[in-house]
Amino acid sequence: MEKKKETIIKPAERAFVENYISPESDTYNNGTKSAMAAYNNDNYNSSAVQASDLLKKPKIQNLIREMTEKAGIGIQDRVDILATIARGKAVKLTKMVTKDKNNEIKSTTLVKNQPSCKDRINAIDVINKMDSTYTNAEAITRIAEDEYRSIQSDLFDTKHQSGEKT
Repeated sequence: MEKKKETIIKPAERAFVENYISPESDTYNNGTKSAMAAYNNDNYNSSAVQASDLLKKPKIQNLIREMTEKAGIGIQDRVDILATIARGKAVKLTKMVTKDKNNEIKSTTLVKNQPSCKDRINAIDVINKMDSTYTNAEAITRIAEDEYRSIQSDLFDTKHQSGEKT
C-alpha cells in the first residue's frame, strides 16, 4: 500500500514538471521558479529546497523522462542538440536592422552566428551532467583537456581560414 502512494503524482508535482520542462514557460529549466509557480510559493529559499527534493524523487524523474520523450525532447534528442552546440556546428540567425537618420528601416539582414566558446563549454557541461561524467574525476580531467584542445584547434582553424593573425 505504501508503494502505491509513492507513485501517485499530485497535481502540484505535475505542474512543477510541466513548468520545469516546457520551453515556453518562464520557469523553464529552473527548479526553484518552477516550484514557486506550481506551489504558489513566493519564498525563494524554501522553493529552492522543495525543487531540489522534488528532482531527487524517482517518480518525478520518471515523469520528466516520460513527458520529455512524449514531447519529442527526450534524452537522446537533447544530447544531439547539445553535441551540435559543443562542436560549434549550431547556427543562430540574428536579424540585423539598419536604419537611416530618420529612424526608418533601410535594410534587414539575417546574420549567422556560431556558438561562442562559453556556449560550447556550457553544452559540454550539461552533457557531462546528463551522463554522470562528473562522478569520475579522472574522466573529467581527461575529457576537459581533450575538449579544450579541440576547441583551441577549432578556434585556430577558424582564425587561420579568415586570415586573422594568431
